[in-house]
Amino acid sequence: MKKQSRYQEIAIDLATLIINGHYEEGDKIPGSSSLATKYQVSSETIRKAFLILKEYGVVTSTQKNGIEIVNTKNAILFLDKNQEQTTFTSIRNQIDNAIESRMKLNKEISQLTFELVNQISSQRDIGIIHPMEIMIKDSSPLIGKTLNECEFWNFTKSTIIALKKEQIQCISPSPNTILKSGDTLVFVGKSNTYSKMIKYVNTGKGKKTDM
Repeated sequence: MKKQSRYQEIAIDLATLIINGHYEEGDKIPGSSSLATKYQVSSETIRKAFLILKEYGVVTSTQKNGIEIVNTKNAILFLDKNQEQTTFTSIRNQIDNAIESRMKLNKEISQLTFELVNQISSQRDIGIIHPMEIMIKDSSPLIGKTLNECEFWNFTKSTIIALKKEQIQCISPSPNTILKSGDTLVFVGKSNTYSKMIKYVNTGKGKKTDM
């Protein structure tokens, strides 16, 4: 997350004081040294804060009169503009965080899938068998559908753990993956799963259940 610089924070604080009536148009703002002490920063940082306010027409500066408030409305416009930028940055950071969380989740899913595959051989006593494969033929009605649309679990009680496309095996494929002729589904399930998969992949027919 990109943090605002200290001089930007000070400029916002000064603009807030202006619109809240702490300073009025025509008033003089304390000198750089006084504000530097107040905000515990260097005089250069205060100078940069004034430059921002000057660009927005909030203050003016002369060697004789120092820093003078010239337009309260411009202070409001400055704060509105800053709020828009802050909101945009906040949304962008939320998106970045969501993407990072999704990447971590995908990594965790892939790791768990690998662990599932490694454990399958030791689970034969409860009816689970080795990963099974079935190729999608040209006549399959599932061609053009996504894995999510096919609902393999609901129709066959099988779990798709990988997908082979043109000799490339994708572990834990995305639900949005579109099936094509020649793709090979790698799945696991109970002993009667394979016959259900053959029927469903070749005909698109199967008994849909929720359990």
